[in-house]
Amino acid sequence: PRATVDAGDVTRSAASANMRPSGDGAEQRMLWMGNIQAHWTNEFVKSLFLVGGLEGVGGVEVAIRRNAFRVSPDTPSVGFALVTFATREAASEALARLHDTPVPGAEGHARFLLRKHAATLQTTAETTTETERDGVSLQSQLAPLDVGEVRRRLELFDAPSDPEREREVRASGGNGALRLWLLRRLCAAHGEVSRTDARTAAIPGEPSSTDVVRDGPRRVVPRVFTRADPSTTTRALPPDAVSKCLHTLRTTEWPRVSDRVAVDADGYISLSSLPNANARRRRRNAKYRNVWVAARDLLASVAGEEAASQFDGLAVTKNVRGSPHIDALDVAAQFAASLGTFSNSAAPSFDGAEDEPKKVTQNEKNTPPETRPRVGGFLCVESGPSEVVCVDTRDAVVAIDGRFVHWVDPKYEGERFSLVWYKRTTDPSAGEPPARAVHERWWDAAYWRDREARGDAPSWVHTGTRAAEKNQHTRSNAV
Repeated sequence: PRATVDAGDVTRSAASANMRPSGDGAEQRMLWMGNIQAHWTNEFVKSLFLVGGLEGVGGVEVAIRRNAFRVSPDTPSVGFALVTFATREAASEALARLHDTPVPGAEGHARFLLRKHAATLQTTAETTTETERDGVSLQSQLAPLDVGEVRRRLELFDAPSDPEREREVRASGGNGALRLWLLRRLCAAHGEVSRTDARTAAIPGEPSSTDVVRDGPRRVVPRVFTRADPSTTTRALPPDAVSKCLHTLRTTEWPRVSDRVAVDADGYISLSSLPNANARRRRRNAKYRNVWVAARDLLASVAGEEAASQFDGLAVTKNVRGSPHIDALDVAAQFAASLGTFSNSAAPSFDGAEDEPKKVTQNEKNTPPETRPRVGGFLCVESGPSEVVCVDTRDAVVAIDGRFVHWVDPKYEGERFSLVWYKRTTDPSAGEPPARAVHERWWDAAYWRDREARGDAPSWVHTGTRAAEKNQHTRSNAV
């Protein structure tokens, strides 16, 4: 059930931010052109499309990308270009007339290598599903998964991928198109088939309701959302500790530029106590020292001094919404909490900060879409291939593993601050396996002593057990 992502995915996501077509249907008028030589300019490439009486090329735009690749081991590195035409018809005509023909004026035996622009996760903004989960589409929930995990789930759901089809998609649109194709196939296995609209380029082998399980028995696997029981997942924060921390967060001068641009939030502060910090990190730590101290005291008020002395990373956000992601650099579980006057936008608003959110029973489960429990502002964590648990963290602390896909349900109104205490130390002894999405009863020493005795991995978030071990060690030394 664990979601994974490699550093390459993170890099590609950031690097491609400036390569995304505009949302005006430009991808339908765009061709991808390979074999771009190092000395070719935008004007030279543009001139190549002014031959043969092509219609509508007067408005052609060219953007050359220099992140080079090799056509074969014995050829020099080349780049690629994104060529946008005035009309979709002009792009189609250029593809039909010029593909695999000699490039005029080029050295050697260069030939046009053209293909239609293919949609990827970075270029499509569609929400695709008949029923979205509170503003976060199913595709967005699954997007942080790596390709290996997507394939594993397709196997698990009796809808395995077709290697031949994968090769076709990769040849047509590259790895980005393949990843999107697999995600749409997984969405279809959950019973929600993508609707490619006029703004989204078609992908070869686009899944349909019958295509998904063409080679196996049809089995739709629903996504099940469970509203967590607060008595076994969270511990309430003392009101005075909440007030002190809120005062600090409300009076803080938040950075103009977010520390994590992929997260949709009005503000994002990332702090770390790891050694060998660079100059920028040291300045950031010094500027927001009061935020670190306030967050540390808040955690200590409910988890104890032992836990509050162990985290080495802190993330604080203001009004974060949606943004499914995983914390790939974490080495262990994490604590999370939310503060503020926010309330579910689909429910009657609370008049003041002192009002308590609705409590739920342990057995309250997710129901059909029209009667799903209202969880605006809740922390949603994927606990299995088809299960999501929604945790009310308002004025309370939960222990989760950030290496599982998680997000904040965006349907809330008002002020919401998030605090996440995590570990990214390079000390091998501090690493923990990602065994579970939510660490229930993390404060209960007897509960986790019994679990760990039966083989469960220990964790720094099992504060009761760790504190008891430390006290026992202290008494032994004293004796």
